[in-house]
Amino acid sequence: MRDAIVLVTMPWAYVRYPSIALGILSRLLGHAGLTPIVRSYNLAFLDHVARAQAEARLPEPERITIKDYQELANMGGGLGDWVFAVPPFRDIDPERDEAYLAWLAREGASPRRIALARALRAHVPSFITATVEELLGYGPAMVGFTSMFSQNVASLLVAHELKRRAPHVAIVLGGANCEAPMGRALHRAFPCIDVVVEGEAENLIVDLARDVVAGRRPAPRPGLCTRAADGSTLVGEGRPAPVIMDQVPTPDYDYFFEDLERSPFRDGLRTSSVLSIETSRGCWWGEKQHCTFCGLNGSNMAFRSKSPERAFADIVDLATRHRHLRFAAVDNIISLDHVKHVLPRLGQLDADLSIFYETKSNLTKEQLILMREAGITSIQPGIESFSDPILRLMRKGVAGWQNVRLLKWCAQLGIRALWNIIYGFPGEPPEEYARMAALIPALIHLPPPELVRLQVQRYSPYHQSPEAFGITLRGAAAYYRFIYPLDEETLAELAYDFGYAYDDGRDPEAYVAPLREAIERWRIDAKARQSTLVYHRGPGFLRIVDRRQGFGYESYLLENSEAAIYLACDGGATAEAVHRQVVGAGHGDVSLDDVRGFLSQLTEAGLVFAEAGRFVSLALPARPERELVRRERGEYDGIPSPGKPRGTTLPMLP
Repeated sequence: MRDAIVLVTMPWAYVRYPSIALGILSRLLGHAGLTPIVRSYNLAFLDHVARAQAEARLPEPERITIKDYQELANMGGGLGDWVFAVPPFRDIDPERDEAYLAWLAREGASPRRIALARALRAHVPSFITATVEELLGYGPAMVGFTSMFSQNVASLLVAHELKRRAPHVAIVLGGANCEAPMGRALHRAFPCIDVVVEGEAENLIVDLARDVVAGRRPAPRPGLCTRAADGSTLVGEGRPAPVIMDQVPTPDYDYFFEDLERSPFRDGLRTSSVLSIETSRGCWWGEKQHCTFCGLNGSNMAFRSKSPERAFADIVDLATRHRHLRFAAVDNIISLDHVKHVLPRLGQLDADLSIFYETKSNLTKEQLILMREAGITSIQPGIESFSDPILRLMRKGVAGWQNVRLLKWCAQLGIRALWNIIYGFPGEPPEEYARMAALIPALIHLPPPELVRLQVQRYSPYHQSPEAFGITLRGAAAYYRFIYPLDEETLAELAYDFGYAYDDGRDPEAYVAPLREAIERWRIDAKARQSTLVYHRGPGFLRIVDRRQGFGYESYLLENSEAAIYLACDGGATAEAVHRQVVGAGHGDVSLDDVRGFLSQLTEAGLVFAEAGRFVSLALPARPERELVRRERGEYDGIPSPGKPRGTTLPMLP
């Protein structure tokens, strides 16, 4: 038999996540009567290395772990692709390889990761041989590879060997690495690829597979790169119609769990694996204002979402089919329509869901409560900075105080916030980094960020119009030259990351040091769980217990109007708004000047974050579940009873 359709995912995708692309495409092919074979060679490589190390009797502490694999999958700078950059993809060049690893070390890669990559590279030839043998055993007419981030080279290496041994097999490459012009460059540079799918594949895969099985040369059509009889690249004219989200089937992850059962890592992965869901594509914020550094969505920013009924049904169906509760949405941004109409239904399920979503950072507390009740346990909120001038340069559409507020609310509600601070934006005020560093001691009880240097990525405004932002592109990022045996022009066409220089000659490393040091202290403190800032409610008072490193006071007693002022800052209020709320709660003898004076004291004590005339209280409630009950009842957040003051560690209001 030579009519099998095989879909493949290669390293370095996360080993705990099945490929949603293959889950969707396999379901579409199955509906069309073309039963595909789906293989996670991403997981198979981990298994292959583990078996080889066991056979070699390598000591247990030196053997690869799931954590090791995940770290390499998450490593930038091309390290995952370099592991597979061996013959016949390219010749081994010790001088070139050492130069690359030295460059990677200068970029911050640890000696341990570099040593692990060296060790894994030695297992690649035997793994490729075993993979090709297995694929040929299926009698394939077509092998389709999905490629994003560091999956290119492993896919190309297997594709080359397949084509060498079985020229009749049609090799198809798709995924995020194949958006035009990247896919066209790959098609021209690597003759082993017969077809490249440049964007969404749902409307193309069935006809393409039928052509191959029938022995027909795939015809050029919008969204495909194919080959002419002489081997040259043919590009389909026009753009395919965007996929309608409700027509995208629920992914089938049976292949992943079948592969998992054969894996020696099954016990660790069975409970920690995460199923990808997709409820929307594109970015509704990017449609309004494209963030300057964002290269997501390629050429299709238009926001499309599934109906609330479909979005809800997909999650329930996947949980039921696979008896699984951990999910990660691959959406670039959560649909606000789904927040309103899907999350309440998920919250009513009798199911302990754990879901990840990417969000904007100006969420309301009500929206976060809906997320928590629905089982959204972690989010990536796109914070990126606390500096208003830098956030404006990014076109984020949020303010620094909103970012702080979100971190505090996530900590209150038990939602894990995964976030970065990005530095190195063209035109950014250098003094903002020292200012942000000075703010961090007051935030040290909240989850810390990663500090990340700006990357210029394809499709971002920085890449599309560098001269408008004061930067000059210098071709593909440096690591591509170490990995691909291609000329500069081709590298610039297939690259996603680009080197750049600032037109004003600035060096961000010269002014980011104070922030880097402050974040490092923050991360050390968070790991040790040393710092807390908590308030306890009493009848007519608040007791704030401050155990943050570097602060002098340990306890503050805020009575009556002082407590009311503090609680009125939960959502980031102006002094005028605080005054109105406090007076409305019965503290009519408090003036606006009184409020401003006390807010100044709270800011100086690091108990509130002040930015752009907004004040955000920083202490977390000792009993957050009671705060939620109060909010659900519509009760005022302040302290309603004036009472008689009994003293405080801060000067009392008149």
